[in-house]
Amino acid sequence: MDLSFYAYLQNAPPAIVLSPDILRFTIITANPAFLEATNTRLDELTGKSFFNVFPENSLGLPSKKVHSLINCMTDAILTKQLKILASQRYDVPVWGTNRFNTRYWRTSCSPIVNESGDMQCIVLTILDVSDDVACSLKKRFVLEVAEERREATLQIEERLRLAIESAEMGTWYMDVETREFIPSSRMKALFGFDSQEVMSYEAAVAQILPEYREIVTKSVEAALLNCIPYNMEYPITGYHDHKIRWVRATGKRYEAEVEGVAHFSGTIMDITERKLEEIRKNDFLSIASHELKTPLTSLKASLQLLSRMKDNPTAAMLPKLIDQSNRSIDKISSLVNDLLNVGRITENQFELNKSVFSISRLIDGCCDHVTSVGTHQLLLEGDQDLKVCGDEHRIDQVLVNLVNNAVKYAHGSFKITLRIESEYPMAKISVQDFGPGIPKNHLDQLFKRYYRADTTSIQNSGLGLGLYISTEIVKKHGGQIGVISELGKGSTFWFTIPLA
Repeated sequence: MDLSFYAYLQNAPPAIVLSPDILRFTIITANPAFLEATNTRLDELTGKSFFNVFPENSLGLPSKKVHSLINCMTDAILTKQLKILASQRYDVPVWGTNRFNTRYWRTSCSPIVNESGDMQCIVLTILDVSDDVACSLKKRFVLEVAEERREATLQIEERLRLAIESAEMGTWYMDVETREFIPSSRMKALFGFDSQEVMSYEAAVAQILPEYREIVTKSVEAALLNCIPYNMEYPITGYHDHKIRWVRATGKRYEAEVEGVAHFSGTIMDITERKLEEIRKNDFLSIASHELKTPLTSLKASLQLLSRMKDNPTAAMLPKLIDQSNRSIDKISSLVNDLLNVGRITENQFELNKSVFSISRLIDGCCDHVTSVGTHQLLLEGDQDLKVCGDEHRIDQVLVNLVNNAVKYAHGSFKITLRIESEYPMAKISVQDFGPGIPKNHLDQLFKRYYRADTTSIQNSGLGLGLYISTEIVKKHGGQIGVISELGKGSTFWFTIPLA
């Protein structure tokens, strides 16, 4: 090796010159940069084996990395070609202390051959890439944090999507500037549109019932301009099916993010069942107050007259006033019992006292109030020997309610047929009238709480609880209840209870 080589070595990056002895890799010399990087002196290195001076434990390298360094130097000697080892972590000891400096070095092994092609030495050059690695690690950390946040956001969005889907909510989006309106397929379905059809904001507004349309549009505009939350309940009619539904819509304006646009978005939910229940409940309260007021007024009038006659008990009016008072008391008791029964059903305190009894005998007894008046003819058909197992008092309530309904609602029909059939293991009891019948759109509502088929007729008094209570009684027995009706031909209400 000539002097020019050593001159180059003095100004090169950290480098150490090793003999081509694969077994020892004897250190020939090292440049100042190497001595500084490894905190060593030249006299501590010269003539010694590389791995005696830098044993595995002092390098802070696991065996696998030490082997890769040896393999790199060996390959350079055997092939007489430059070999480069990817950056690795080195815990370099600080001489005279118990401390280590952690560095990341990229190592290159350069074989030096003479003009004859004989190997003279191998130069191990170290490039310190610690700053690059630190930057890379920081960048990777930032990317990992960003990825974790992205995953967390995706999970939140997924949970929100599942919540929206499970609640059968629709969603919508509106560009504040262009007023471009983008509804979800669920929202389209609520408004009666096909999923593939275009539904503009104007088309959505057109489906709102006229009496609510103006207040809804004004609320939307106020939310858009003043950034206030939007929350409304209103009825709509389906675009194709013309079905009226109640919906609850909520929304909010969201300001533009970086290079984005301000938008107005929110959710919409079908609340038809809840709204109809509220309407029925409010109607019920109105009807209940009226139904209770009528017998109470009559009772009060009777008692006032009786009070005036207390000194003349033989008056001709006395028996009539007593009968009228009793009828008023019976009416009030019936209404109160209905309310108590609903309370027991709601609180799951509806108990049954079961026994075996004849259903035909029960029918004969419970219909006396109708046959005695003589306005209707009751016919009993079917197997009159059937015996059932149930709460006789409760089944009596069901029968009385069905017969009373036939009398009240079957205007102009003076014939009522009761039928007993065996459908093992159940008995089926039917009450058929030949009145005007019930429209199909009412049939699925009849057995719901507070529902009344006809609230316009003055003779159809009651709280609208009879069929609801009857339904719960039948269900408690493990049976079913239903109705078959055809306009102009009458209705047949039926229920089943277990055979004895």
